[in-house]
Amino acid sequence: MERGIKDKIVFHYDELSTYYNELWGGHIHHGFWITGQESKEEAQKQLILELVKRADLKPQMRILDVGCGIGGTSIYLAQHFNAQVVGITISPVQVSISTQNAIQQNISDKVAFALLDGEKISFSNLSKAFSDSNSNSTTNTPAKSPPFSVTEPFDIVWISEALSHFSDKRAFFNGAYSVLRPNGKVVIADWFKRANLDSYHHHCYITPIEQGMLLPQLNTPEEYAHMLRSAGFNVLHSDNVSDNVKKTWDITIGVIAQPALWKLAWEKGGWEVLHFMKTFQSMREGFANGTFIYSLIVAQKPSSEKSAL
Repeated sequence: MERGIKDKIVFHYDELSTYYNELWGGHIHHGFWITGQESKEEAQKQLILELVKRADLKPQMRILDVGCGIGGTSIYLAQHFNAQVVGITISPVQVSISTQNAIQQNISDKVAFALLDGEKISFSNLSKAFSDSNSNSTTNTPAKSPPFSVTEPFDIVWISEALSHFSDKRAFFNGAYSVLRPNGKVVIADWFKRANLDSYHHHCYITPIEQGMLLPQLNTPEEYAHMLRSAGFNVLHSDNVSDNVKKTWDITIGVIAQPALWKLAWEKGGWEVLHFMKTFQSMREGFANGTFIYSLIVAQKPSSEKSAL
């Protein structure tokens, strides 16, 4: 039987996260270029700061980082904003790498990582995730329970380039709403398709991205906004920043030009990983012709339980 898309995502990141860390650094996400002259690392930090600005993120906030990767953003927010950050991922290897990165950077008193599906967010599941990780770890570096509560409301639920992988996005939005305090915010950076694409452009430019990047179905920003409002949020920002981030794929094409990387991809994941790498050109083309877009979205939970506008 063919593995489901979630199993494929876990396999992908378990196999390749170590190499992402070596090749791409601690931040496995797009960069945001303002002048066009910034380094990749500077641009990646600028993307974080663009989200911080839109969310009006303040020091000492409590943040849940969903799809935390190898912990780069969680650690950055803890270091630079004195935040208490809980990072969750469905990859056991990413939990291990993130935890070790936090220890190496002496920030493990402010950030902790655990294995939890972003479609199953709740206080009880967060508590259980840390309990299970400590009592039955299968990784070299078990998840470390934070010296702060994981069952108190969060100020921010942060999700960067992970939600497009989720099959049940409504479950994520409902879960995020349940763990946020009143006036808390969900902060999203993600990949989208342009609204009102005809079948030809969808087939030529979006379908290859969905298949190669292990995406169940790309949505439009408008569809996210509708789901957010249905979950009870008020949408504060929805900004198409494709022109600022598309340089990421020019750099990525250069990185994967190394023959040794293709050999490694074949050895680690076979055709699936090779297909993934070939999709980088599809991403570049999608940005160029406007069928594929990148947006930053911020939505807020109302101060009292009422329908969102």
